[in-house]
Order: sequence, then structure tokens, then C-alpha cells
Amino acid sequence: MALAPGRAPESSATWAEMAVWAIPAALALGLGLHRSAGTPVWRDEYATSAHAALDVPDLVEAVGRVDVVFGPYYLLMHVIAPVLGGEGPWLRLPSIVAFVIATALVGVLARRWWGLPAALAAGIAFAVNPDLLAQAANARP
Repeated sequence: MALAPGRAPESSATWAEMAVWAIPAALALGLGLHRSAGTPVWRDEYATSAHAALDVPDLVEAVGRVDVVFGPYYLLMHVIAPVLGGEGPWLRLPSIVAFVIATALVGVLARRWWGLPAALAAGIAFAVNPDLLAQAANARP
């Protein structure tokens, strides 16, 4: 079977290079959502919800009195909380997305440094790390 002129054959290396970040990222998403669904909302997440519900001037004042390092996170949550439902487990979605992105980056960086098999192993190890999963399932910065 001849290929059309100018068209390269699909390479298994391309699929393998994509798999080193896509498989761990998909695993991280599934495990993060599963962990989030089974964890009740706790005190610090209620603080995130309360800060996200404030008007911007009140938020700036509150952050100045509480912990200024959380200001950008609370401002982000102020913008996206209405889209996510405002409170409860949906506020964990940005943390889960950050965990998925971090997991994919582990695979990409490990691929550059150590090759395909090690990159896949590093990404999967990162995705199943129980401490990281616990942080991914928190609506905290």
C-alpha cells in the first residue's frame, strides 16, 4: 500500500511519546476525581468557599488580614466558583486539574531525561502517590 506523496507513515514512537504523559494524566484524573468524591468537605475548604464568595474589595481586605500568599488563589476561585457551583466538592476541580497537568509534565520531563519506559513509570508513580492524591482532592492552594 503506497502512501500519498508528502505524507509520512504513522510512527509507533509518536504514540509512545504521547503515552508517557497521557496515560499517567488520565490515571491522575480518574484517581483525583475518585478521591475527591469520597472525601467530605473540610474546614479549610469552607474557608476557600467563603473567600471565593466575597466581593473583590472585601476579598482584598480579608486576604490582607489573613494570609496574603493565598490572595491569587482566592481571586481565581472568586472568578471560577460561580461556574463550578460556588461550594462543596466542585471547588476541588482546579486542584485536580493542576494535579493532572503536573503529572503530565512529570512524564514529559522524565522522557527528556531518562527515556520512554522510565518516563511512563515516573508518571504513573506520581499519579498514584497517596500524599499527592490527598492534596489534589483539596480545594486549597
